[in-house]
Amino acid sequence: MIEEEIRRFLALRHIYVRVRDYFPQPHSLKIYPILSRWVMNEISFGDTDDVLLPTGKGCDDMIKTINFRNSYMGSSGFLHIRKRTVQRVCIEARRLFSSPCDYALSFDEDEKLLEVVIKRPVESKINMKIPQDIFQSLCELGVGKEAITCLFLRYHSLFSQNLQLSIPGELSENIRSRIPVAGELFASFFNRHSNGMWCSLFPDLESVLGSYGNYFKFTPKPGVYFANPPFDVILMARMASKMVHELTVVDDISFILTLPLSDPELRLMVDGDTSSYPNFECVDILNSSGFVKCQVLLTQNNFHYIHNLSKQQIGPCSTHFILISNSPDWERHQEAMLLSLHDKYDVHTVL
Repeated sequence: MIEEEIRRFLALRHIYVRVRDYFPQPHSLKIYPILSRWVMNEISFGDTDDVLLPTGKGCDDMIKTINFRNSYMGSSGFLHIRKRTVQRVCIEARRLFSSPCDYALSFDEDEKLLEVVIKRPVESKINMKIPQDIFQSLCELGVGKEAITCLFLRYHSLFSQNLQLSIPGELSENIRSRIPVAGELFASFFNRHSNGMWCSLFPDLESVLGSYGNYFKFTPKPGVYFANPPFDVILMARMASKMVHELTVVDDISFILTLPLSDPELRLMVDGDTSSYPNFECVDILNSSGFVKCQVLLTQNNFHYIHNLSKQQIGPCSTHFILISNSPDWERHQEAMLLSLHDKYDVHTVL
């Protein structure tokens, strides 16, 4: 099991590096997060049989993802990658994935440092620091070191820390103290805030830890749900469409969303930001649904996310909190969200 995860990691890293090298600097610096989101979306939406090592439609999707984000982010002069290049890189990656693998695994019990030394098919070394609280939780669930290694390697293969950011635990607990929360729709074992219901990207590894699986293949029951999705324009738009549909077919349901602030007028009001970055489609979908009950804004300097593996506080952008609901108790849900935010943050209320 570990050998397969190592080979998957090496193959995916090969794709990242080879595609990155195709672009000149400084544009090449954007390739890792772009490809991380491509991998994440392919897994989330289930469009290919083998999302980590694509062929056929997976190659086409990778090209669309790279070229779409190049134009979306306004990268003038950013080359568009050719399909032949992507196909060649993916063939190389599959060959790497099929190669025999020799490795040595060591674990420092005191430092909780996991080291994987790879000798074949390519020499490499992977060091992963496991926080004490996460290691303890895994051990209490009876998870062995091999399974822990596989889980960390899988998330490590995304090569993007910002895909694992969560809202502060204190805020989650504050809201939960005021209203019952049914679960979290975008989480992992590393950044979930309770032992209740949570969805995650890799149920094949995390279902034994309590994951309910991929949100895009999950049907929520009545209740209140947190949704802190990865900040990817494609994923957030599909999430918004799915939620609006669920609000039309499931009674008594509320979603508390945290999204990056994109609306130009709101960014100007909150941050004084005059850049021409376009509004996200997901916000347009939500605003036109008729289910939005409350919107509040928190500035980048005021509100920080938590990376639970490194324990860092990160403020990648200003944050848009949105409550959408068809629940008869939506005013109570709104009050819980607003009071919890006002307890600690300077809040700009939009609606």
